Amino acid sequence: TGRPVMAADPLFRHLGRLLRREPWWAEFWAGAACLVWTLWTFLAAVEPGAHPTFHLATSLPPPLADERFWQASGAVLGLIQVASLLADHRRARRGASFLGSWWWTTLFLALLLADPGAPAMALYAVMAAINLVSLVRLRPELP
Repeated sequence: TGRPVMAADPLFRHLGRLLRREPWWAEFWAGAACLVWTLWTFLAAVEPGAHPTFHLATSLPPPLADERFWQASGAVLGLIQVASLLADHRRARRGASFLGSWWWTTLFLALLLADPGAPAMALYAVMAAINLVSLVRLRPELP
């Protein structure tokens, strides 16, 4: 008669609807980049004799001058961005995009104060711009 309904069918239908309906790439890549960046900086820092993975300005307020703050907040933000995308709530996605643009911009500025020639500067600027594009695209419709 019919094919059996699998437990994952509603999930696959939801993902398919989300992927077909609107561009999702900015939010997905922003969240994935936060998670990958956090994993990379954490793993690089736990090697014996490892140097910090990036240099922050010592003139920053204490939380912003600590590499662990950026690692923890990057992991949380990456999870929030991916979860809000999968939940498909526009307000949550807007909020996550705003936090993402703030996070990457603040990280960019913190690094700029300490090491203006760092190669990662371009990556941080691009990720901030991707989150801003997502934020603008998800703005509420005006009447």
